[in-house]
Amino acid sequence: MRLIELIYNEYKKALSQQKVEGEAPEFKVSKEEVDKILKILDKVSPSKFEKNEKIEAGNVYEYPDENLPIFFTILDKTEDLYIALVMTPYWQLASDKALIVDFEHPISNKFAVLPIILNLDEEFIKNEAIYIGKLKKEDIDILQKFYNGEIEELPKDRRGLSYPEGEGFYQEQFLKDEIERTFKMQVFAQSPEFWEEETIIELSPERLEKQLLAAGEEKTVYRGKNFTLFYNKEEKILELEPAEELIDKPAALEIFGEKYEFENLPKVIQIAIPEEFKDNINIDYIGQNITIKEVK
Repeated sequence: MRLIELIYNEYKKALSQQKVEGEAPEFKVSKEEVDKILKILDKVSPSKFEKNEKIEAGNVYEYPDENLPIFFTILDKTEDLYIALVMTPYWQLASDKALIVDFEHPISNKFAVLPIILNLDEEFIKNEAIYIGKLKKEDIDILQKFYNGEIEELPKDRRGLSYPEGEGFYQEQFLKDEIERTFKMQVFAQSPEFWEEETIIELSPERLEKQLLAAGEEKTVYRGKNFTLFYNKEEKILELEPAEELIDKPAALEIFGEKYEFENLPKVIQIAIPEEFKDNINIDYIGQNITIKEVK
């Protein structure tokens, strides 16, 4: 089994760990194991985890998730929101669009800053996340230049591996898993008032008939060229998030040949699914039949 496959399997295992209920079993710990734990604790100074009121670029935060914490770093700030990037200790699974950084943490001393952009509000960051440190200035500068378009690619010795899309590589599946796992942190996923900016499109049953013939495993996220499509299992609805550079601009959206034009493309577009298809969603099939273009 290849190393990257082993790492991906460990990642999936960490996500699915079940919490043990009831009394913990008795066990003995050797002196060597105790010394190892103490050395880890020594690395975690109290000041590193203290609350930081000032939110600024490069700050790194930890959001306690059910099994594996979610890490993110602040990239920039808009008028109302903070733009953040997801980080992961599974840096070996990162693509060439991810920057590998040194960052001390009990889990790992190396992280990858993934190409997953989060829109977060101040209240969420201060009340729900834990400040755990800051990236080096050099890393902050590289990330800001890359996402501002000042550089076309990340340094070759500081990035993950490239891979052909759609070939089932572990890096691609890992990115999809992390997009799905971190979607709940998005400001429009947290705050109902943000849904007022949505547009709702209803798919007709005829448009979805062929999807039942399309083979594929059950997924809830599809990443297109300039959009990300999510299937909200609880609400039984699709949520389309356009790329940031398209938001608030004139754009044309096409879904299964049906065209929709927007003077100002919203942050989120809900796509209502006919009742008979709500339990048979093949998100890859739907995503492949969606295109968004800026109208100039």
